[in-house]
Amino acid sequence: MSARATPSGQPPRVWFVDIVRLGASLQMVNGHTLHAIMLPSLEQGPIFDVYNWGRGLVSVCFLMVAGIAFHLSSLARYDQHRANPSAIRRRLGRALLVIGAGYFLGFPWAATSPDPAQAALAWRYFFAVGILHCIGATLLVLELLVLISRSAAQVAAAAGVLAVLAFALAPAAGAALSPGAVHPWLNWISHAGGSPFPLLPWSGHVFAGVVIGWIALPEGAFTPNRVVWTRLGALAAGATALAVVARVAPWTLATAATHPSARPAFVVLNLTVVLWVTLALAVATAPLRSLPRLLRTLAGETLAIYVFHLVVLFGFNIRIATRIGPTLPLPRALAVAGAMILLTSAYALAWHAIKQWLRGRSAARHPLAA
Repeated sequence: MSARATPSGQPPRVWFVDIVRLGASLQMVNGHTLHAIMLPSLEQGPIFDVYNWGRGLVSVCFLMVAGIAFHLSSLARYDQHRANPSAIRRRLGRALLVIGAGYFLGFPWAATSPDPAQAALAWRYFFAVGILHCIGATLLVLELLVLISRSAAQVAAAAGVLAVLAFALAPAAGAALSPGAVHPWLNWISHAGGSPFPLLPWSGHVFAGVVIGWIALPEGAFTPNRVVWTRLGALAAGATALAVVARVAPWTLATAATHPSARPAFVVLNLTVVLWVTLALAVATAPLRSLPRLLRTLAGETLAIYVFHLVVLFGFNIRIATRIGPTLPLPRALAVAGAMILLTSAYALAWHAIKQWLRGRSAARHPLAA
């Protein structure tokens, strides 16, 4: 079975989902750090091209797994979820918190700079839609779908339609904003204003993850392994065929000016590769009865990991990326990236411990509410 033992009082988990999420988070830390401090001369050549393409799959993993996790926590427990208003409020609050974290990371601290170029750049970063904005907004849509639907199947069907629309309309949406222009709303759908993860096409990976979870894990964490493997394999094979068709089809709306990340063929190919990787991890982790407590904790604190490492690299007066700069050879850059992973993990563990302590104090003060 896919369900695995967990600490008392907690629902069972699907460990390969946690492993994909944690692996993607730590690779984000590694990739951002290396890019910020490694000599630019090392970022070229066929080996780096393969690495850079693989690094680009990390965000797809993160987004797709967010959709699978939504299925496991909400659709697989649809009746219980809808019957629990406090759970719905928590999830809506969580989605808003994720969006707020995205805006915090891009806050225009330099907007009052006497240098007009610096001020303009600050607002450009603020209005850019990053991966946190994308995940938070998509989770809000999914939660609203749960509230207005009559069944989990309706939510999964709506998510499938939204995934197709997000992928298919991305080229047209990208052309809605002139290259280099910044718009507080059009930045949500176009790469042209500097948004690395506009909703079109990137939200499609979250919506696709919901459908993938619905198909491959119909019984949630209790789905038998053979069902998970068979259905993930079928989905991966179907996505492979679709990627081939999208590559040669003349009707994808993509033009020479379309941002590379908005091209449907490229989008579907990336999702296809991530599906095959997820299948491999699902098979490899099947014997696991649990993950070590440290890894379980880190897998649940990916938001803290993401925010903290960006603050250390680029934020406030820390700015490791500025202090070191792209000056290091590969061995030293890898050492710094490893240290960043350790530091970020330590912070996430400490943050988790603080939250547990605060929950314990709250439960002690309000035992009936607990």
